[in-house]
Amino acid sequence: MTDTHRFVDEWLIRAVQHLPGVNPDIIRSLREKKARGLADALIEKEVVSRDTINSAVLTTHKIKPVDLGDVVVDRLAVALFSEAVCQRLKVFPIRARETSVEVAMTNPLDLEGLADLSALSGREVIPLYSTPGQVESLITEHYKADLMVSGLVDRLGVDDKCEYVGPETDDRMTNPESAVRAPVIKLVNSLLTKAILTRASDVHIEQSERGTEIRFRIDGTLRSVMTLPRNIGAGPLVSRIKVMGNLDVADHLKPQDGRAKIRVAGNDIGLRISSLPTQYGEKVVIRLLDPRSAEKSLLDMGSALPMWPDWKLSLTWPKGSLLSLARRGRAKPQHCTPCSTN
Repeated sequence: MTDTHRFVDEWLIRAVQHLPGVNPDIIRSLREKKARGLADALIEKEVVSRDTINSAVLTTHKIKPVDLGDVVVDRLAVALFSEAVCQRLKVFPIRARETSVEVAMTNPLDLEGLADLSALSGREVIPLYSTPGQVESLITEHYKADLMVSGLVDRLGVDDKCEYVGPETDDRMTNPESAVRAPVIKLVNSLLTKAILTRASDVHIEQSERGTEIRFRIDGTLRSVMTLPRNIGAGPLVSRIKVMGNLDVADHLKPQDGRAKIRVAGNDIGLRISSLPTQYGEKVVIRLLDPRSAEKSLLDMGSALPMWPDWKLSLTWPKGSLLSLARRGRAKPQHCTPCSTN
């Protein structure tokens, strides 16, 4: 005997079984045709209207329905949950407040799902009812990661001249590109290229409640570059960088550090990668090391000409010390290296 087909909104039968036009024969027929959602099938066959089903749910289960065709989606709410979570629970976040979040659900009676959503968001979850078709349509529309990433790459305004050489270790990974989708790889490459072209010393990737903040340290000052949605920045973006540095992608609970090497416009650039778990996800800092900076003399680096004779004289002394004092990111090591060569 074959298993009886179940609708994704099987719980809805209790609310609609006594509606005019709905009878056991209709439901049995839809089961035999393996209809995915009961509500969508009844509406498609014009047995009942969407408003009638919504009224039945409100009357029977005291759950407020929502028509997702007219709703204005809150981007903060979307950032609270990943596409994988929404697909698994058949939900879509609509509106986020300080202590609560409204979520359209195919099955608002799913207590385990409500508990998962509450734990992930740190907020009280207010369940609203919507049909499976509408929920899945909004998930597809608002979680188009590939298109979203392509738009972010275009905003950076740089050509993808970055080539991943590999982690600076003896252990070479097998096909590291396969761990992350290609658009995210291109986004990371473009971010690193942008950082190098703007002469940044560090790239900071910081997680927050509203998204993922990308900042470059240029001349000692952290400057904001862009803010990414959490479903991209806290997951695929961090995973790609950890793959590059040969870090453990599955471990999100302990600090890690690694090395990698990229090639931008024919020049090899060393990367020092550090990840640190935080309240909202992993923070990543990338130090950019350009070996060409060590080849410059102090004069090439723009040192003040009036002080150069004194510097040169002090470098001939048999003993003593020189102090290079400046803010973080102001090229102190790059000044000290030419001193040793002079």
